[in-house]
Amino acid sequence: MNNLKISTRLSSAFALLVIMLLAVAGVAAMQLSAMHQSTARITDNILVSVQLINRLNTDLAKARLLELRHVFNDGESYKTNTEREMQALQAEMEEIKVDYEPLINTPQERSTYESLLAQREEYVGLMQTLFTTSRSGDTARARELLGGRSLELYNLSSKTLVDIIQIKKQESADEVAGAQRAYSNALMILFGSGVVALVLAIAAAVWIIRSIQRPLHSAVSVADRVAAGDLTADIDVRSKDELGMLLASLKRMQESLVSTVHTVRTGADGCGRCRFCQQSNCNG
Repeated sequence: MNNLKISTRLSSAFALLVIMLLAVAGVAAMQLSAMHQSTARITDNILVSVQLINRLNTDLAKARLLELRHVFNDGESYKTNTEREMQALQAEMEEIKVDYEPLINTPQERSTYESLLAQREEYVGLMQTLFTTSRSGDTARARELLGGRSLELYNLSSKTLVDIIQIKKQESADEVAGAQRAYSNALMILFGSGVVALVLAIAAAVWIIRSIQRPLHSAVSVADRVAAGDLTADIDVRSKDELGMLLASLKRMQESLVSTVHTVRTGADGCGRCRFCQQSNCNG
């Protein structure tokens, strides 16, 4: 590791922090996406479904009132208008069913809805019989039909609609719980990632500082000793990074200075001996 250049070490530490940041951002984005999906399912599916079911329940009550009006009023024109209103109401309920069916999410909801359709199919058949009996003037029989199986199916359909609403409420509670879990997970992951990133950053800083500080102090010490005239310092080059190259350069400079000093001393000694010989010859 000491052979890595300082720039490489700094780049590696920076890259590690960037990777950690991207990882944290990616996890946070995933959790936010999960929360958004839960919110979208609640607003775009569950709430819309509940609104449609409430409208359908209201229309069932209106249809029941129209049946009562048809049976308890003898006017032909009144009965005709009531049947016309019933046809429009049935068409509206069919539109509600078309809008609701794509929003069904679970097998339980599908099964409950199919039970509702079977109940409504039987109810509509009895309604046609009821209107025919009412128009024929057999009021007693019409009232009997109104209060018998027809009433039972009406109450059963209303209960089934309430069951569907309860299913949707449970789905909403599950989505809220899922969003809460995603939020809690996001907090824990962000906190944990922040701690890990902090530890890695501190470790990288300590490693980089130590890998630079020690050889730098050694280089300064050698330079000071050379500047003071001490050429005997042992320069130990242990790395190939920029500081290792600096120490190697100082070592070459020291060796060059030692060689130069040796050459100068050798030359000075030679000159001294020559002068001594010359003086000896002259005195002889």
